[in-house]
Amino acid sequence: MAQSAIVEPVVTVETGEIINTMALAATVMQDAPVSILSSDNVEIRAVHASTGAWVEAGQVLLTVRTADPVRTFDITAPERGTLGEFVYFTGMSLTAGAKVADLTPHRFHVSAPIAATSLYRLVNAPADGSLAIPDGPAPFAWPHSAGECLCSAVVCNGKTVLEPPRDCGRHAGACGARTPY
Repeated sequence: MAQSAIVEPVVTVETGEIINTMALAATVMQDAPVSILSSDNVEIRAVHASTGAWVEAGQVLLTVRTADPVRTFDITAPERGTLGEFVYFTGMSLTAGAKVADLTPHRFHVSAPIAATSLYRLVNAPADGSLAIPDGPAPFAWPHSAGECLCSAVVCNGKTVLEPPRDCGRHAGACGARTPY
């Protein structure tokens, strides 16, 4: 009988890059409307916009005047978007904190649920990524800017999508995934 020897395999150790990807179903959604509020008790002096109007950031919506002290100023759009109901006339009064209008911003976000068991795979959020939308615009990069906090990363169609939390001080509302589009 022939004796056989056990030969242990030899593997050369080398350094390399480990890539961790995760495929999730994501949805592109328009950001929620932003409320524009009156900062003081005012009387409307001039109306410069109407319901459904497209406005740019800084565009004057109303010219108003306070009674005491007398001061005239403009209420402007905080960002570009479409005005919701906007029915005002000269001489009409607004109280401090009253909603002037809802503005639907021209911003979108991508949201994808991540199972709790998959969160453990996300040890560190990546510094940048890209988003590809089937039948949409060409894939585009979304670099992480210095100082921006990240709560999770998602891979959509094989591309990493970064999601800053909404409550990081740069977004309004409860924590939720947001990706500018």
